Amino acid sequence: MRLPRIEISSQMGLLGLQMRNARLEGTPPYLTVHTRGNAGAKVGLDITHPHILIDSTPSRESMGIYTVLRRYKKFAAESNQRGIEQIGRIAREGLEIMEIERGGRGEGAIQRIARNKGRKDVRLTIRAAALPNINVRPGAVNIRDESTKVQSTTRKGADTTRYVPSSISISWKQKPAIELTFIRGSYKGVNIDTGV
Repeated sequence: MRLPRIEISSQMGLLGLQMRNARLEGTPPYLTVHTRGNAGAKVGLDITHPHILIDSTPSRESMGIYTVLRRYKKFAAESNQRGIEQIGRIAREGLEIMEIERGGRGEGAIQRIARNKGRKDVRLTIRAAALPNINVRPGAVNIRDESTKVQSTTRKGADTTRYVPSSISISWKQKPAIELTFIRGSYKGVNIDTGV
């Protein structure tokens, strides 16, 4: 047995929107300029470049780095001083040994001499490097204005502007619809029609 029934199908409606923004149309105002005379401006520049002199000799010498000539002079002065010190030491030690021969206070002189030769004073000196000598002569820029006179006439143009308002267009892209379908029923070969 099939019972009679109603089938309903629907279709949603779709709206389409088309929007146009408001805008300004027109031509902007303009200026017309007529000039007479020499229209160019001239600028003259006199530039003196800066001069920097950096002498790093004091910095290098404070760290023990010398020029060849300076190293020779320093070596000669140190050699002269050491030679004088050595001559004085040898003379002193000779006098102490002579005291032994004379029978004076020379006892233990050889041990003292040996002890003094074996002992060396170690000195550690920490110092900052000296600053370099810096000599700066700044540069200069002199600007000469050599502009000429210009006569000009100005004329303003008209401003034409038009406002176009915004607009919205609405249209159906798909219309709404409802469809009803009546399906008849049957019972053992007998059609049942109830009518709609």
